[in-house]
Amino acid sequence: MRSTKKNTSEHCEYCKEKLQRAQVRVYRYRRKRHVLFQRVPALVCPGCGHRVFEATTVEAMEHQLNGPTSARRRAELLIMRA
Repeated sequence: MRSTKKNTSEHCEYCKEKLQRAQVRVYRYRRKRHVLFQRVPALVCPGCGHRVFEATTVEAMEHQLNGPTSARRRAELLIMRA
């Protein structure tokens, strides 16, 4: 995850499209746990899908990943194959 300042006029470093503000889902696997963050603010490239997060957003997710699990909501993930 790369961080940036609050500036919606920035362009994608890969395809040079203009980045757009959005809320995204971020999946992480840490310490044998699956974690899904929802409604995470990000700048998203409409061309290639590259996502850029502010440093404070990344720090907040890292804090949640490294903290105790008792305060978090838990959900079971069921993967079904056809």
